[in-house]
Amino acid sequence: MEGLWSVFGEFELAYYGVSREQMVLSLCVGSAIALFVGTFLGVLSDLIGQEKFCLIFCILHLFVGIWKRVSSHPSVLVASICLSLASSIFSFSFETWMVAQHEKQGNRQDSMSDTFWLMTFFESASYIGQVFANWLVGDNMEKNIVFRLLQLSSWQ
Repeated sequence: MEGLWSVFGEFELAYYGVSREQMVLSLCVGSAIALFVGTFLGVLSDLIGQEKFCLIFCILHLFVGIWKRVSSHPSVLVASICLSLASSIFSFSFETWMVAQHEKQGNRQDSMSDTFWLMTFFESASYIGQVFANWLVGDNMEKNIVFRLLQLSSWQ
């Protein structure tokens, strides 16, 4: 759900004419796909390797970002599925890769604890930044200064 909000905000979806029922359906389908397919992604990650599997995360986000930019009416359902799978990959693959590299380099255990603490801290700080950005966008997209600045930058 976090990834879906960053690419397709609820207000943006409503702006395109997507109903709340369709939003909930797409979130439910994405979560169900992540639950059932995500179960096997850990095994696939071990077979392929964490580095290559993290590239799949980047490719899924890149696909949704390009699709949103190219298509005038992007499918929320496909975006929800791609971003839910990417979130599943993110939740285990990056941390597993980090721990494997940490052990391979022979670093101390307390430095890994510090690294995880910093990751958690900055993730929480990014959530605060998202809330602030959503507040800047506000309720009315046409009257909002951020929206107008984005329109002006797309004209160039």
